[in-house]
Amino acid sequence: MTVDTTMGVHGCPGGGPGAPRDGTEIEGPYRGHYRETYVFALPDGPMRCKVHEPRSELFRFDRRCFLSEDRLLLDLRGRVSRIPEIVVLDEHVLLQGFIEGSTLGSSPTGALSPRHTGQLERLFGELVALDASSIGARRICDRTDHPDDGNAASFLDGLITFTEQQVYRRHNDRFGSLFHALGLRGDALDGIRRRARTLSDHPFTLLHGDLHGLNFLVDAADDLWTIDWELSMIGDPLYDLATHLHLMRYSARESDRIARRWASAVRGVRPECAKGWP
Repeated sequence: MTVDTTMGVHGCPGGGPGAPRDGTEIEGPYRGHYRETYVFALPDGPMRCKVHEPRSELFRFDRRCFLSEDRLLLDLRGRVSRIPEIVVLDEHVLLQGFIEGSTLGSSPTGALSPRHTGQLERLFGELVALDASSIGARRICDRTDHPDDGNAASFLDGLITFTEQQVYRRHNDRFGSLFHALGLRGDALDGIRRRARTLSDHPFTLLHGDLHGLNFLVDAADDLWTIDWELSMIGDPLYDLATHLHLMRYSARESDRIARRWASAVRGVRPECAKGWP
């Protein structure tokens, strides 16, 4: 979540400003890339939870794989370290715990500390330990978006096809001039698709799908927490590394260091997932 504004309000979860009947204070909105988030304390304890709604003024260009981020997090409890806690009120209502801290994206340095590097490496290892059969959360992506396990070329081709059909073609009437100014043509993704066919195959694992600095929170104990799992999917584990390096904008030296730590974590858990890695 990208926090750019914080405003204290009082109200009921999901409601407008105003004092709720039990006096619970609600903070918000915290405005992220796609959502507005409100934070409130549970009446029977110190834990604070959050609720969020999509920001109506923004377009979404993301492919969703799991029906519910909260149910995925519930499924990952005890298997992935330092992720938001899920409070189950009943079978239909789940609340996500709010983690106090600052985003890693607000750090003035361009390199991870040894502590955070170690925790990121552990996260990589925990993710590759989880394959499709070990995830019970319901998936909503079409069966055609489930390539055969390990078929890295088909996995990437699916992402390319989604971008081509649901981003470029779907919005070309409205944003065609912008696409043209950016140098995007109808065949812009063909080169990437051809290169995708040369990828080495790796067993598919759970992917976070969006490991940038604003989705890492550092708490008061200097521990690194991973938030915003709504773009998670099952696929080639190299995707998480590639998107992480791209989104973090590390220096070449730091990118190489993080990549080697990724390879170390993967080889320690599922060596076949690092096949073809130097």
